[in-house]
Amino acid sequence: MSYKFSPIDIREIIELLAMYGEVFETKNVSVSVCADPDDDKFIECAIASESTLIVSGDKHLLNITGYQNISVLKPREFMNNYLEKG
Repeated sequence: MSYKFSPIDIREIIELLAMYGEVFETKNVSVSVCADPDDDKFIECAIASESTLIVSGDKHLLNITGYQNISVLKPREFMNNYLEKG
């Protein structure tokens, strides 16, 4: 079987989410900055949580990297920049 992308081991990511993930309310934050309005919720969540990084391969989110100092990285970029190689 041929894959479009090379496989990656996401266990480290799942472990990080389980250890450090938090839930934030976004009802007091409303933005309309993405070409795809369904993606605005991710920016709203980043603003509400005071996050500076979103990991996504979504082209609409990638196009607005830098909005309110929020960087958007592709998953591979995140893996290469933030997770140690085993």
